[in-house]
Amino acid sequence: MWPTIALGILGLSLELASGATLPSLTHTRVKPHDGGRPVSAQSSALTLEKPLTNQKVPLALEGVAVPFVSIDPSNQTLQLHPAALESLGRVPAPVCVLGMSGTARDGKSTWLNMYAQWLRNRWATNAVEATRDFDVGHDLDTCTTGGWMQILTGSEREPLLPGTHCSTVVLLDTQGLAKGHQDGLHRLFTLSLLMSSNVVLNVMRQFNDDALERLGAATAHARKVLPGNPFGGDTPNLLVLLRDARLRMQHEGRPIRPDDMLEAALLRANDPLDATRDAIRHFFHNRTMALMRQPDEADLRAMMGDVQLDKAIAPPILPPSSRPFYLSFEEAARRTTELLVPKAVGGVPLSGDLLAAVAESLTERINRNAPLSLQGAVGGLLQQQAEEAQQRLEHAHR
Repeated sequence: MWPTIALGILGLSLELASGATLPSLTHTRVKPHDGGRPVSAQSSALTLEKPLTNQKVPLALEGVAVPFVSIDPSNQTLQLHPAALESLGRVPAPVCVLGMSGTARDGKSTWLNMYAQWLRNRWATNAVEATRDFDVGHDLDTCTTGGWMQILTGSEREPLLPGTHCSTVVLLDTQGLAKGHQDGLHRLFTLSLLMSSNVVLNVMRQFNDDALERLGAATAHARKVLPGNPFGGDTPNLLVLLRDARLRMQHEGRPIRPDDMLEAALLRANDPLDATRDAIRHFFHNRTMALMRQPDEADLRAMMGDVQLDKAIAPPILPPSSRPFYLSFEEAARRTTELLVPKAVGGVPLSGDLLAAVAESLTERINRNAPLSLQGAVGGLLQQQAEEAQQRLEHAHR
């Protein structure tokens, strides 16, 4: 008799082979992925029957930023880090992935560190006490190279992040788009886009033509290798984080909300930037904008902590909650959290082990500049596992 999970995966795989699309996954029986503790029916997720684990690889500590992917300087290909993949493969589902993108030296890592601390202050996680945050530079050098990952999972006392369906939150910090050879950065942007269920786009001061121009090459590359509907119907949510905002919230002389400003900036203007505007609308069906005040010297000192410490391990200190800068940060953090959704295909969340396997499959295709599809990668992995299950069953009945 077929095991339940094998029946579910094989049923899905046969549908894929006959041309059905992955939204039919909502009718497929799948094994709840529990990460080692009891789960409810709501936390069911697509998972691998035989997780791809390597016991020789040391696990990354929760709440500690670790390298996830590097760019090979010799050929600009992406190289995944086994320890990060192994850790991702063991997290409980549902898994919410927040990817941070934007240009270099604009405070992406600082904001992610503040957000991670903000989450830990409001959610009882399994993060270790002594954390290593995302590297932050206090000079002209860019710290983040490649992509870094930090994992937070809910404790037994509070398994879900309040207000969300997230048992796990994965924070991805990626190298700024304005630094280094562009081929590797474009591949990195594409991988982060496919892996993320939520994207924060960090923009300084104005979301204008200059900001769109910086995104142009990366989004053009992503459109080229992501034809059709690459997300299986589950496009990532987008929050445009407008930092140090000083402009008046007006358009054509009338008051305007941040979301209306975003949509106005994405309207076609019959110029070369229309391709970038089209790409943002194509990739992000659910999008919004949040504004943050510019920090003053006291805020900066608080965020930097003790600058005499090693900048790689000195934790950020949130400014006093009464300060205008902190209040604007907290509003942005709250809205970011409200947008968090599990990484899913066809409306069905992916487990950590399947997400790790998908990362490997996508990276291999990204490095070959092959057409990409998250839907296809998930379907291919489940198809492969179904075939292996069938072969084992046939062998057992000989």
